[in-house]
Amino acid sequence: MILRSWLSEAVLEDTIGCEAEGVDLGDARLDRRYRLLLERLAGQPGRSIPAACQGRAQTQAAYRFLDHASVTPGKLLAPHREATRRRMAAERTVVVAQDMTEIDLTRPERVVGGPLADDGRTGFFGHVLLAATVGGLPLGLLDARTWSRDPETVGTAKATRKDRPLADKESVRWIEGYRTCVGAARSQPGVEVVCVSESEGDVYELFVEVETQGHAAKSIVRACQDRRLADSAALLFAAAAAAPVLGRRAIDVSNRQAPPSETRKRRKARSARTATVVLRPPNRTDGKLPSVTVTAVLAREVDPPAGEEAIEWLLVTDLPATTLAEAQRVLDLSACRWLVEVYFRTLKTGCRIERLQLATPGRMRNALCLYQVVAWRVLLVTMAGRDCPDLPCDTVFDTAEWQAVSVVVKRTTVPMTPPRLAEMVALVARLGGHQGRKSDPPPGPQAMWVGMQQARTLALAWETFGPGAKTYA
Repeated sequence: MILRSWLSEAVLEDTIGCEAEGVDLGDARLDRRYRLLLERLAGQPGRSIPAACQGRAQTQAAYRFLDHASVTPGKLLAPHREATRRRMAAERTVVVAQDMTEIDLTRPERVVGGPLADDGRTGFFGHVLLAATVGGLPLGLLDARTWSRDPETVGTAKATRKDRPLADKESVRWIEGYRTCVGAARSQPGVEVVCVSESEGDVYELFVEVETQGHAAKSIVRACQDRRLADSAALLFAAAAAAPVLGRRAIDVSNRQAPPSETRKRRKARSARTATVVLRPPNRTDGKLPSVTVTAVLAREVDPPAGEEAIEWLLVTDLPATTLAEAQRVLDLSACRWLVEVYFRTLKTGCRIERLQLATPGRMRNALCLYQVVAWRVLLVTMAGRDCPDLPCDTVFDTAEWQAVSVVVKRTTVPMTPPRLAEMVALVARLGGHQGRKSDPPPGPQAMWVGMQQARTLALAWETFGPGAKTYA
């Protein structure tokens, strides 16, 4: 399996250390501090910076690091982005899910960032490109950007939206994200890169960009705009619904708890239909756009439960979808986008980035970069236990971790050989509250991030008091 080569060789016993390889902050001392801070946060992903640093002096050093003029988000993420590209090179197909999220930093004592979508809340917006295998194993962040809105212009953007060029809108980040995927695809010709965008990415200029770039990276966008077809009065959703049915398949859909105020249909989820259509370009004040040819894949629930609206997904893509197998592949690739939602939950609930008490925007942005890498590592451990269960666990965990956890959880003697990765993940998850019964689903990120904190604490005690611990005169 191609996946095993990079997981066992490139990250052997030092998953987080590989993400700092090649860091260049212009000062060797800053480089060392970056590696140390990243390692400490990875060992205790749910702890605050002071708790992870274990002492006032180290905490102050961490804050000075985050405040340093040479420390920027671009430089901090650069080694992780390069490591992500190396892992992508080992795959035949890579799905890059791009999505946006809010980072709520509302504090009664200070304002960090700018206004969010709702009145009274402040913080940042984040846009990430999470690369993953078709099987759902996260390869890392291909890119991540954070920004805040200007309080002076909030409330006027909607009224002037049609008059402003795309470059002045937040939606330009979807096009920039696709261009990043194109760069990755062109640097690795043997890898098929598929950029998957949520419905907020249904921007006409994105479809134009795909054609302009010669389809170097493939694209799948979940449609939310019912666009008009060229040379026709028909609309996109109706045209897709009128196309011949290719076939049916069963899909498991998770429960979704939407807020009472949510009215958007796209926020609610199956015969499959496809149609190749030419979209009519919308009017833009900054120039005329060309028509584009796309394939629309419509998946519609045929027998919804009583009282519930049928789930419907309309996917706009440049991938082939003339047969049922091809349409199913588009659906399967699009479904990989759920991983970025799990990633955001890991970042917010597991790493607790919204609880960080950092006083300046610059310090917060730099800290966020560190935690973005840490959240990826938590998600990697979680998914690797499912995808590569037979790998030795020292591909991810160091010796002190797997020995200490084995002894504490299994109440056994010190193991001399590392257990299977699936077994170690199960042991760590038990430390995080997962009961591991036969009827239970596999452990998720929440059990893993709590368990990994406990595992790191046990490892520190093991190194201090366990067999082979150093003795001090």
